[in-house]
Parts: sequence; structure tokens; C-alpha cells
Amino acid sequence: MELQQQLEDALKRAVADTFSVTLSLSPELNTNMSFSLQENMIISSIGLAGAIEGNISLWITVDIAADIVSKMLGIEIEPDSPDVMDGVGEIINMIAGGVKMKMDSTEYKFDISIPTTVKGDNIESVKSDKTLEFTQAYCCEKDICFQLKFAYRLHQVGGNSTVDAQKEASVSAFDKLSQLVEQSRKDDNNINSE
Repeated sequence: MELQQQLEDALKRAVADTFSVTLSLSPELNTNMSFSLQENMIISSIGLAGAIEGNISLWITVDIAADIVSKMLGIEIEPDSPDVMDGVGEIINMIAGGVKMKMDSTEYKFDISIPTTVKGDNIESVKSDKTLEFTQAYCCEKDICFQLKFAYRLHQVGGNSTVDAQKEASVSAFDKLSQLVEQSRKDDNNINSE
């Protein structure tokens, strides 16, 4: 399975796990929805470092974030409360942690940073040319909708990705070991023939 498909699947499972366990909600992927620049947005992002570099960002309106955090804490939270920003940061932390756990069994392992959360109007994200990106939008219950953006690239070392470098190193080690075994056999044959 190609890397992007693995990441998309891991993100879907992490979102489902986070929302079902923490909030008793079942978000459904909504391929028809797209977040345009809006007022009163919260974006919480977690960085990735390892075989994959990049970030996972949760995009959500302040009002919907307040509803979700209220459900998470079991008490009514006002949209202007600092608890809303903290709660959104905790949600992206759980989602990113879930993706990390699911990817740990692959060659694309990575670590995650602490969340960075911002609030504002008409916030825009810009990716570099070397970064790949995909977006997943979700809705659950009546009108609880949010979007996740996953921007990534393979970590580069000397022009090669770390995954490619690891493969080359293991092939080189295998080749070297094979050469040593072959040389040892030749040496044994030379000793036996004397």
C-alpha cells in the first residue's frame, strides 16, 4: 500500500477512535464538504518528525469547538473560554498520537510535537512545493463538522529519504556480510587444500 493511503487510513481510524472514546460521537467522512476561509476559526496543529516530516492540523469553528469541548468535559463551555483552545489542542494531540501508533508498525515511524493552537479570521495555510497534502472533512451529529489537513514529506538525508537510506544501508550490510562469508569459504578451501 502506498504511503498516502496508509496515512489516510491511519488518520480515519485515529479520528474514529478519538471521537468515539472521548466524545461518544461517530464522525463520518464527508467528501463533499470543504472548509473555505471563515471567520472565527481555530486551527490546532502538531508537527511530525522522523521518517515522515510535516504536520496534522485540525480546522474547526469556535462555536463547534466549544460544543465539542463542552461534551468532552461534561459541562457547558463558552466559545470565548480558554478551555476551548486547550480542548482543541488535546483533540489533535489524541488524533496525531493515534496516527503515530498506527504508523509505528510500518517503516514510516515518526514522533509528534506538542500542539500549537491559533484562533482567528480567514486563516490560510500554505504548503511548500516539496510537501504532499491531503484533507479529510468530517461531520457527526447535527452540524458538528471539522476538517483535518495532513501535510507531509519523507525525511531527506543526503538527497535520499531516510527510509531509502535505511534500505540501502541494510542492502549494503547484507552485501558486505555475503562478501565476508564468501571470502571465509575461499580461505577455508585454501587451508584445506594445503
